[in-house]
Amino acid sequence: MADQFKKDILTESESDLPFSEAKSAAPSSETSDAASASAGVTALDDSANESNVLPPDDNDLIAKENAIPPLKKQNIWGKLLFLLINFAVVGAILGIEYSNSGQLPSFAELAAGVRGNEWYLFGAFMMFVSFVVCESLCFMMILHSTGNGWKPFTSVKITIIGKYYDHITPFSMGGQPFQMYYLNRRGVDIATSCAAPLARHSIKLLAVNIFVITLYIVNPTDASLGIKIAAFIGVAFNLTMPVFALILILKKEVGLAIARWVVKLGTKIKIVKDYDRTLKKITTETEKFLNSLRFLGSRPLLLIGVGIFSALEVVSLVCVPFFVVRAFGVPIEFFDALVKGFYNMNAASFIPTPGTAGGAEAFFYGLFGDTLPEGSFFWAVMIWRFITFYSFILIGTATNIAMFISSWRKTKAYNREIIAKRLRIRQLIEERAARRRSGAPSQTPAPPESDPADDSSDR
Repeated sequence: MADQFKKDILTESESDLPFSEAKSAAPSSETSDAASASAGVTALDDSANESNVLPPDDNDLIAKENAIPPLKKQNIWGKLLFLLINFAVVGAILGIEYSNSGQLPSFAELAAGVRGNEWYLFGAFMMFVSFVVCESLCFMMILHSTGNGWKPFTSVKITIIGKYYDHITPFSMGGQPFQMYYLNRRGVDIATSCAAPLARHSIKLLAVNIFVITLYIVNPTDASLGIKIAAFIGVAFNLTMPVFALILILKKEVGLAIARWVVKLGTKIKIVKDYDRTLKKITTETEKFLNSLRFLGSRPLLLIGVGIFSALEVVSLVCVPFFVVRAFGVPIEFFDALVKGFYNMNAASFIPTPGTAGGAEAFFYGLFGDTLPEGSFFWAVMIWRFITFYSFILIGTATNIAMFISSWRKTKAYNREIIAKRLRIRQLIEERAARRRSGAPSQTPAPPESDPADDSSDR
């Protein structure tokens, strides 16, 4: 399938590189820098072992020194500011959650409420694992079909990162851009990095909302009219992205027109300096992106597989209220809880607060408040929000900190290696100069020996 993907991309646009070739032709910045550094000083050992016949100058070593890439800048303050902004957003969300929940009940009340139903709590936490596995499988299938390999670790990481940024941005709009950025940083070409999250999210929204509408029709529940109206508005809101992706697949000119408009806007506000050069680059990448979308859209088995796992991933999170309510000893029907969970998810989807904070709890209370026993609502909400919201915040924050530390260490090690190679070349130049100085007398012709006869006549 990967070979067919390359062939299709070349057929769509002869000027475009196929995905795997694009990766080798334009690797990530860290890879290319390391390769350049290695290539620039590959022959250093040979230079150290050269013969006694030295070149008249050191231009060969100077050329090797100039070939070494420059040191990388450590943008520590920028990265720290980024982390502080993340912490501030998370802190604001926690403050909103606490103000909505009121005074914190004791853990003794929680233990008493779920006594004998601990397995339901375990099932609720397993829904988190199910979500991560299903979404990771979606990315693995898309990346593999585009010739980038299965990449299981990368797929799990972008799943967590995507959900984290969804939860700290209004309307859950931050996940896909950061997934695109991270995929490109991991060596995936720009076209696939942009197409994979968009395609997966579009397929998920389309498959899930078709499933949701069917559930709403087949199994209506006793939710209030206001929540039902808000849920249907959320469904319509969520269907805008797959419709937009379908338009891009069918009408390539629309995507190119959007790209030209963005470049023109950037020129007017003085962000873009060279209009023609930027337009050519953006147009080329946009064509690759649209070609990758069309490729993914032309693979029915891939679409079905991603659609199934996308539906399972969403169902995993929507099932959490069922397990939580059962953990507090309330007998509730699975499909009734499932439909209510979808009402909650869709009704809160257009709440503009990060992570739909405030709105999600209000809708949860409207759907499950009368079902839960007195005094257990706070802990039911907290367990539900922890599994579907706080867990991604905690893991995402830890991932960001780990990525910051890892980037700092790699940059420091890279710069140390570059400095060592430059010092090695300087050392070789000095050794050559010393060898020239020590060898100079031996290269000067020795004076002729005196003739014995002349010496005797002198005497």
